[in-house]
Amino acid sequence: MQTSSAKNQRQDIRALNAVLLKLRTTGWLWRAIVLAIVFLIWLWICQTILVLGGQITYEGLESLGPEVVKILTRINPYVWWGVVVIVSLIVFSIVRSWFILSSRRLRRKLVPVGEVQKLTATLSPESVQVLQWVWDATLEPVTVGDLLSTRNEIRSGRIRKLAMVQAQKKAIQDALSETPVRPADPKLETRVAAAPIAPEPEPVIIADKKPETSEKIEPVL
Repeated sequence: MQTSSAKNQRQDIRALNAVLLKLRTTGWLWRAIVLAIVFLIWLWICQTILVLGGQITYEGLESLGPEVVKILTRINPYVWWGVVVIVSLIVFSIVRSWFILSSRRLRRKLVPVGEVQKLTATLSPESVQVLQWVWDATLEPVTVGDLLSTRNEIRSGRIRKLAMVQAQKKAIQDALSETPVRPADPKLETRVAAAPIAPEPEPVIIADKKPETSEKIEPVL
């Protein structure tokens, strides 16, 4: 039997898949049309190269000898098949680069506000937390890439990891709030109180002295 949380996760993944299918259908159709056109062009080029290559003869090189003409005629199909392989690699490289850029552009596609409201109303609170954790950049709108990452994170057990983070954070906060304050050392307080206080020095008063006169003044007769 599946637990209720597992059922909720399956329902959330189905809801995300429905929104992603709606948002990516146009992009998928456009890429399928482009790939089909490129495939037809590549097929036409390869057939043209093989047909034209098969019509080439080396009779003008008889001056080099019949053996040389025979060898060139024998390897002629392989030469043009090599040209076809080289052209195919070039086309494959171009298509691969275009496909990667197109996928990145599709991942950056913005999700309308109405779709986000409908989706969050359908998802469980745990999956909404995963979406918020994936989004993280609150200054940028939600993109298709955010929904894809949310779906992948739900599949990989991100809900359980976020629950563990919350539980561990709460345990650490509770431990910090319950840590008692270390009391002061009573012996240190006693030593500080018993320390003698040095008396303040008394001010020194210097008295003014009158100048003594050594000479006596005699009266004039």
